[in-house]
Amino acid sequence: MWQRNQTSLADFILEGLFDDSLTHLFLFSLIMVVFLIAVSGNTVTIFLIYADPRLHRPMYFLLSHLSLMDLIYVFTIIPQMATNYLSGKKSISFVGCATQHFVYLSLGGAECLLLAFMSYDRYVAICHPLRYSVLMNRKVGLMMAIMSWLGAAVNSLIHTMILMHFPFCGPRTIHHFFCEFPAIVKLVCGDITIYETTVYISSILLVLLPIFLVSTSYTFILHSVIQMRSAGSLARTTTGNKVFGGLKGVVDRGLSIPHSTKRFPGYDSDSKGFSAEVHRKHIMGQNIADYMHYLMEEDEDAYKKQFSQYIKNNVTPDMEEM
Repeated sequence: MWQRNQTSLADFILEGLFDDSLTHLFLFSLIMVVFLIAVSGNTVTIFLIYADPRLHRPMYFLLSHLSLMDLIYVFTIIPQMATNYLSGKKSISFVGCATQHFVYLSLGGAECLLLAFMSYDRYVAICHPLRYSVLMNRKVGLMMAIMSWLGAAVNSLIHTMILMHFPFCGPRTIHHFFCEFPAIVKLVCGDITIYETTVYISSILLVLLPIFLVSTSYTFILHSVIQMRSAGSLARTTTGNKVFGGLKGVVDRGLSIPHSTKRFPGYDSDSKGFSAEVHRKHIMGQNIADYMHYLMEEDEDAYKKQFSQYIKNNVTPDMEEM
C-alpha cells in the first residue's frame, strides 16, 4: 500500500517548449518580456483603480478583479516554465502539478463568468442608464466577483480531485510546459468516461453560457446604439421643439404687455395675461404664427431679449453637443 501511494505521488516530467538553440533562447526572452509587461500592466491597473476614488465604481471594481485573475494566471505558469528552462530541471511534483492545474482551471472559469457579468454591467449602463445606480451598486458588484471566484473554484476543485484520483500509466511525461488538462488526461490509464461527461457539462456552463450572455448583452447594446444614432438625426427637430417651448414660455410670461389689447382678443389687462381659452387654442398650435406676430408687434424689444436669452441658455448647449 505504501509503495502504491508513493508511486501515485511520483513527480511528473514537463517536456517544455524550448531547447538550447539560439532561436528558442530568443523565444524564451520574448515570452519573459511579455510576462513582465503583463505583470506591470495588471499591477498598475489594480493600483490605480483602488487608489483613485473616482474609479470606485462597479465597472472598475470588476475590471480590477479581471486584472487580478490575469496576474495570478501568468504567475501560475510562467515562473515554473522559466525555472525549468534555466535550471535544466524538468520535473514537477504531484502536488505542484495538481495545484497548477487547479489554479489555472479556476482562473479560466472565473474569467469567463466575470466577463459575462461585465457585459451585463455595460448593458445596464447603456440600455438602462437611469436605473444603473439601482441595478449595479457596490453590493451587486461584490456579489458578482464572489460568484465568479467561488463558482469557478468549486468546479476546478471537483475536476482536479477526479483527475488526480485516476491511475497514471507508464512514464509521467507531460508533453507541455505546464500541467494542462488535455496533456494530463493522456497519461490516465483508467476509464474516464464519467469524467469526460462532467468536463463536457462544466464546459457548457462555464464557457458556452457566458459566451451566450456576452453575445446577448452586446446585441442589445448594439441595438441601443443604432437607435441612439437614429435619434441623433432628429436632434434638429428636438431643438425646434425647445424653440417652441421657449415661445410658449414667452407667451406664458405675457411679457407684461401694457399696450392695446383690442388687436388680440382674449388678453386680460387686469391680470396682464391671456385667458385660458386663448392658451388652450394657441399654445396647442392653432394660429401660433399670428400669436407670435402679435407679441412681436406689441413689445418687440422685450420679446427679442427674452427669446435670445432662452436660445443662449437652452438651445446653444445642445447644438454644441452635436
